[in-house]
Amino acid sequence: MLDGVEVAKHSSRKSCWIVVNSKVYDVTSFVPEHPGGSTILLKQAGADASTEYAKYHSPEVVNDLPPGSCLGDLDPSTTTALNTPKGLDRGEVQDATAQSDDGQVPHVTLCVRASDFEAAAKATLPNKSWIYASSSANSGQSLQGNLDDWSRVTFRPRVLRNVETVEVGTRILGNSSPLPFYCSPMGSMGSIHADGEIEMTKAIVQTGMHGLMSTASTKTTEQIMETYLAEQERRGSNASASKLMFQLYIPTDRQRAVELIRRVKKAGFHSLWITVDTPVLGKRTADRYQQAQEAFDVGLAEEDVEPAAEKEVETEGGAAPKVSPKIGGRPPPGQLSARTTWEDLAWIRREWDRPIVLKGVQCAEDAKLAVEYGVQGILLSNHGGRQMHTAPSALMTLLEIRAYAPEALGKLEVFVDGGLRDGADVLKALCLGAKAVGVGRPFLYALAAYGGKGVERCVDVLSEELTTAMRLLGITSLDQVRPEMVNAQRLLNEMWRPEQASRILRVFQFLSPVISLGLFSSRLSKIARLSQRISKSNGAVEGILAAAVAYTLAVMLLTFLLKHGGPKPLRWLLMLMDLLFMGAFIAVAYLTRPHGGSSGLCHNTNRYEAALIPKGQNCSLPWGTFILAIVSTLLHFLTALFHEVKDRKHSRDAHNNYGNGYQTGNGDERERNQTRNGDERERYQTGNGDDRERYQSGNGVDRENLLDTLGAWTEITGEALTAALSFYQSFDEVVYQACRSILVLENNVFLI
Repeated sequence: MLDGVEVAKHSSRKSCWIVVNSKVYDVTSFVPEHPGGSTILLKQAGADASTEYAKYHSPEVVNDLPPGSCLGDLDPSTTTALNTPKGLDRGEVQDATAQSDDGQVPHVTLCVRASDFEAAAKATLPNKSWIYASSSANSGQSLQGNLDDWSRVTFRPRVLRNVETVEVGTRILGNSSPLPFYCSPMGSMGSIHADGEIEMTKAIVQTGMHGLMSTASTKTTEQIMETYLAEQERRGSNASASKLMFQLYIPTDRQRAVELIRRVKKAGFHSLWITVDTPVLGKRTADRYQQAQEAFDVGLAEEDVEPAAEKEVETEGGAAPKVSPKIGGRPPPGQLSARTTWEDLAWIRREWDRPIVLKGVQCAEDAKLAVEYGVQGILLSNHGGRQMHTAPSALMTLLEIRAYAPEALGKLEVFVDGGLRDGADVLKALCLGAKAVGVGRPFLYALAAYGGKGVERCVDVLSEELTTAMRLLGITSLDQVRPEMVNAQRLLNEMWRPEQASRILRVFQFLSPVISLGLFSSRLSKIARLSQRISKSNGAVEGILAAAVAYTLAVMLLTFLLKHGGPKPLRWLLMLMDLLFMGAFIAVAYLTRPHGGSSGLCHNTNRYEAALIPKGQNCSLPWGTFILAIVSTLLHFLTALFHEVKDRKHSRDAHNNYGNGYQTGNGDERERNQTRNGDERERYQTGNGDDRERYQSGNGVDRENLLDTLGAWTEITGEALTAALSFYQSFDEVVYQACRSILVLENNVFLI
């Protein structure tokens, strides 16, 4: 038996013994692994933990401790010699709850969610730096949308799965990554931490995640890459899987842009992420207030302040990038080009033979263009809510691409960023087809409050949340994610959808002649049975209606099947046909007009019809044909007009590089560019058959859902038409039988 005096001596991290149900356990090796945290065990060190243990565990759980933990029974006569359960000693308390000099910043270990670093950063940073890090465009709705939309997608967990071992690794632009999230680019880190980019780079290497460095960094590209290489060398054979990527702002001077790209390439950055959502800087409202206040404080109105002159700052290791385009809410002259177009990718590709990603794509049309121009990836982003007022969140754009440009998910690596504050949310984006998720502000806040160690802590928090979410969702690796694992219906309800006017017009065009044909055919069938003849005017109306039904059915199917209405010659042909049918329906309206039309109301074709069909009935039955002829005339006119307006808009949009998504541009140059990049694209795209199969499976689900929807719509429409025609046929048969009964009574003969 063990003496209580001896047990009480083992009351520290170095040697921790506890008593549970009269047995002594050495839990020293288990302290750092305790699910509830090491503090719980250390409070019970050298003491009887039976009471506290019983609050949370069943008696047999203690048997799961590492082998050899049980040291034996406690001598019951020495129980009073045990320690009283208590807190840590003074030194360890200080270690666990250390604060900054002003007493406002909690110890880094007390940050247990990514959002916890924000308060710590706010307490640490000067006001101007805090405004820069946290500000957003206009009234902040884009930023708020980023934060909110993650919670509007929910999981659909599966249970009773073996999830003991989980693998969170993936591949990003052809390189392995231990994590499906990366560090987003953030400029002016020197305003956040004295060694901002240096500390961030060290943390990137330590955690193994990939990192994206900004054009607006306060350290040079060479300094950043030297830090990266030094950290890798320090790790020796345990090299990190992390890769450094570069985010490019294209300046107005192309030669400056070329020189910067060449420097980045020489430094050894892995890929180039071109920011495409900053032709101008968005209105950073808080920055504007700050700038105005500073001007006011020194007695100057804001309009009297001249923009800072653009100048190179020579520092150790080479020339630093230009002044950040973000501090103060306005960019220095020449920093951002408002003339950059899709054609500029050609000269960029001549300078850069590594992967290219377009950062800032916010609609399906531009995703299609990205595929067309042969880049390797796109980043769905609204610049952290700092550019366009009420811009869509990355998740919203991802859903739009799934619906209207699903081919992009199989041909590009699609990344998302903006508003992520929980590692579990990374899984939502992956289920919807994203390759990885960028994390920005949480890492920036962690850097501000705690330096590189804070960033590492934040990565650990997100990674743990991701791993837990995978287990609870019922998967063990990222190649198992599927769209059906999440419910994005709330976002889908608000997602942009293309113009449906032409399809709706076609549906009504189809229904109008179908009903007219049903009504008129019912009348003609009776006339044919009774008189054995049909007038030329009746035959003409019947033929026009039948042709209109066939034409509108064919065009309606083409409208659903062809993208963007089909090629222009076909659209012109359809417009001509609409005009012709407009004339044809004018003729139908003329022939079926009341009191005068040869096939119209109250007009009896011959004496047999006059004898067999009472005048009141003959006047009431054809009304539908006349009215619907007028309606059909109007519908065909609107459709023809719609084609003309749409073609004009299409031409204008193509000139402005947007619209349906395909520029005319320089076809030869683009073809040469694509040919030259074909092997490049194949080499740098995922190359992972499982990933491509996953994407295709996801897209297949969407296509199947679309086909199911169209099938259901067709079935419902068919049932409605069948019911309508059945009603009219039943009504017509009742009228016919009534007419026949009247004639039988009057003439005492059966006609049929």
